[in-house]
Amino acid sequence: MTTERRRFLVTASGALTTIAAAAIVDAPNVIAQPKVQWRMSTAYPPVLDQLLGSAQGLAKAVEEMSGGRFRIEVFPGGQIMKPFECFEATAQGKIQAYMGPAQWWKDKEPAIEWFATIPFGMNPQGMAPW
Repeated sequence: MTTERRRFLVTASGALTTIAAAAIVDAPNVIAQPKVQWRMSTAYPPVLDQLLGSAQGLAKAVEEMSGGRFRIEVFPGGQIMKPFECFEATAQGKIQAYMGPAQWWKDKEPAIEWFATIPFGMNPQGMAPW
């Protein structure tokens, strides 16, 4: 081996060791981020358990994927607000999320129809690239 090659290997291994040490030392800062908790109201009353269950399934999946650091508390329609008030409550920041058919609020925001699957709206092939 030539001296130049040895010098390169020593320098490269030193740089990799420094990067690895920095990543290990910085790891607690990533883990130390605060936990997030959102409140989600649905437009569905408790009797519509399949629709409400989809919101609860989403909340469970988010919590599992985040290792319990992101939690969404799901409320059925009518528990913390009237079912048709959740769109405005989210816009005003009273709650962080809502779940309900977007076309119910098309009078408040006409562009919302582009994001809802309604007749003559975009099909799945159009929604994918959008």
